[in-house]
Amino acid sequence: MISDMFKTDMCNIKNYINNAYNNVPFYQKFYSDIDIDKIVDYDSFRQLPILNKSQLQDSNSSYISKLYNINDLRIGRTSGSTGRILSIYWDKFEFFKSNKELWRYRNQFYGITAADKLLTFHPYLNRDKDIFNPKISLQNNSILSMSLVDLNSINFEFYYEKMLEFEPVWILGTASALFLFSKYIKDNNLKTPRSIKYIELMGEYLSESYRKFIRETFNVPIANQYGSRETNAIGIECQYGNMHHMNKNILVEILNDNDNPVCDGEEGNIIITNMMNNAMPLIRYRLGDRGKYIENNDCKCCSNRPILQITAGRVTDRVILENRDPINAVVFWYVIEKINLKYNLTILQFQVIQESLHLFSLKLSIKDETLENIIVKDFYKEIGVYNLNDKIDWEISFVNEIPFDTKTSKLKYFICKI
Repeated sequence: MISDMFKTDMCNIKNYINNAYNNVPFYQKFYSDIDIDKIVDYDSFRQLPILNKSQLQDSNSSYISKLYNINDLRIGRTSGSTGRILSIYWDKFEFFKSNKELWRYRNQFYGITAADKLLTFHPYLNRDKDIFNPKISLQNNSILSMSLVDLNSINFEFYYEKMLEFEPVWILGTASALFLFSKYIKDNNLKTPRSIKYIELMGEYLSESYRKFIRETFNVPIANQYGSRETNAIGIECQYGNMHHMNKNILVEILNDNDNPVCDGEEGNIIITNMMNNAMPLIRYRLGDRGKYIENNDCKCCSNRPILQITAGRVTDRVILENRDPINAVVFWYVIEKINLKYNLTILQFQVIQESLHLFSLKLSIKDETLENIIVKDFYKEIGVYNLNDKIDWEISFVNEIPFDTKTSKLKYFICKI
């Protein structure tokens, strides 16, 4: 299936590789032993080495194209689902252009446009070079965003009333957040706004039990969207339940553990090449998820795009607390990100493990060892805002690297052993 994509779009692929090689210092070194002029098909494309997340951290600004001023670029950071915190740079025009196909499919499949009022959720929001976490944020009277950190029984009534007042047309969020919100609505026998006509779930693995519960609560179509901070959207489900790889400018390879292509229908590691981003090109980049291609035998939605199935992805966990409601583990991502911005992104990896109700451990891999004490001090200060040091003991250790799970190729930033 990937070979067919190369046959139809080889010219654009070659131009993208040449642009990266000629203008990005990292690729000049990374491909120094490769004659890129001889890349003429998928077999020769596979000579290019796989790019891993750790290399993105190590290279920093050498990954930015010389054609762009880094200060003019839009910066985002990965959500930490793999335990590695990465900065991703985009040209602002290319960033918005990369979502063009997603909006086309939203409109084609579900009648949603960019003008429709949106209810969504945030772990935190960016403001200049800082981050903050308001309970709600209203943008241009068209986007209402609610804090994931504060999504609990104390605030559900407030959030529900804000939703009724706002009257959104569609909802975008993680499955775990929408499940909790749906459970509150059902448990209290509440009605959902008639204005809502579509829900899109993203950022986590979507279980069928969560899908069924959310659909029964809101009684609207639900679609699963697959993407990443590195690429934006990659695929979205049509109304017949098939997730179509919608963007021809994002190449998706499915490789086995030896980095060889698998057969259609066979599961493997997802490797992407994002031809939408010229400011920070990602070529043969290991995303950290697993999936497979399924042959598209005339899907009823009439799309001829390949069908993707994500078999192992991201799941957001809950922190279990004594005599308190569970809270979203994204609180740890928010705390670490806040500290990281303060100290020039020195934290490379982190992992929180809940050993019991009263014992947590935190592992940190950092660039500057001289900051260890101050990072610990700041960590205690930040988690104190959420009472996560009240009758809770923390074991904090600094390590060179936190190993990935050999089965999933991921490093979960939160593990609950209870």
